[in-house]
Amino acid sequence: MKHCYWFWLFLEMMWIAPAFAQEVNDAGCTKNRSMVEGYFKSIDNNKEYSPNERMVAAAKYLLQTPYVAGTLDSDSGDEQLTIDFCGMDCMTFVESCMALSYASQLPYQLSYDDFVRELQYIRYRDGRIQGYTSRLHYATDWIHNNVAKKMIENRTDSLGGKPFQPNVNFMTTHPDLYTRLKENRGNLETMNQIENRINQSNNNYFIPCSQINATSSLIQSGDIIFFTTNIPGLDVAHAGIAYWSQGKLCLIHASSTAKQVVISDQSLSQYCRSKKSFTGIIVLRTLPVMFTTIESD
Repeated sequence: MKHCYWFWLFLEMMWIAPAFAQEVNDAGCTKNRSMVEGYFKSIDNNKEYSPNERMVAAAKYLLQTPYVAGTLDSDSGDEQLTIDFCGMDCMTFVESCMALSYASQLPYQLSYDDFVRELQYIRYRDGRIQGYTSRLHYATDWIHNNVAKKMIENRTDSLGGKPFQPNVNFMTTHPDLYTRLKENRGNLETMNQIENRINQSNNNYFIPCSQINATSSLIQSGDIIFFTTNIPGLDVAHAGIAYWSQGKLCLIHASSTAKQVVISDQSLSQYCRSKKSFTGIIVLRTLPVMFTTIESD
């Protein structure tokens, strides 16, 4: 007689558990758990939703969440995984959508802890919390690490993107803006090393704002959009989720102007061209959680 066993192929779960055991910072938000559980209930797990469909469902679920900047750097204590569904910035919004999407693909009864583990794996270098500098602060670093972890694929080159070479140094040249750099010389030195590695990285591409319309038909609802920037020392200035609405490619994002998560009125191309500091976009697509079955007698 043969028995089939489902195995989650993300081997990181084998070694991430000790790091996950540490305390989670809920940022004083009492509805974190209920929001995660509410999303799980809203997803029909009997339907074969694609990863992109789950991303859109998560993004729309979080509409009207207040915009709050700097939620991950609100204190100067030890680095903790911060979860805050009471307020998000553009990046915590994207990461939360990803974690909800990935956790909801698991083939068993879902729990808040599944979301927590996924969020940690996305946000930190190789999924491990090892101090402030283990968080993936720069978008280029975040992209390369999450590609390596097989969480996303970078579609930008295949969409006709142009190469660019990052030149990041904003954090180390503005340490007064980051308490844990200002107060910790070791963190500052490590961040300088990370910036140097980013600046030597290859395979970085962007689609200029003026060329988005020409490639928009190849961008899918649920794709992650990063906006490259001409701000000195930065690589990316904003992020959101692509969304097709009534034949127009728009953006779902945590907007500092609207002060909440919204669907943009402008098309993605118009939005990009309306911001003087934006030079183009990076297009990323989440990959499905992989499973296999092992048969035994």
